[in-house]
Amino acid sequence: MLLEPRARFEVARASRLLAAWARSVPRLRRRLVRVPIGCGRPVWVDDPVFGIRLHVREMTRPAPGDERALLDVAAAVLTAPRPRHSGRRSSSPDCSTARSR
Repeated sequence: MLLEPRARFEVARASRLLAAWARSVPRLRRRLVRVPIGCGRPVWVDDPVFGIRLHVREMTRPAPGDERALLDVAAAVLTAPRPRHSGRRSSSPDCSTARSR
């Protein structure tokens, strides 16, 4: 999570870099899947529908754009349920940026 990205920070460029990194490191494209009761602990599996857009987003903090507004945006992002795809919850962290208006 980038709370105060620099003025020259480009979300699209960061997304491309993160996507390239995820392609080169298979572990970053995995998700945790629960197994039936009594069959052990959850297991990590390759995510066939992995998409960086599910994990990278840009948000504008609400007026007045002060530190409290920034922390409210951060709290909302960090406590929100993870995206679901194929009916399963993603365990991959999100990358969010919050900018002033």
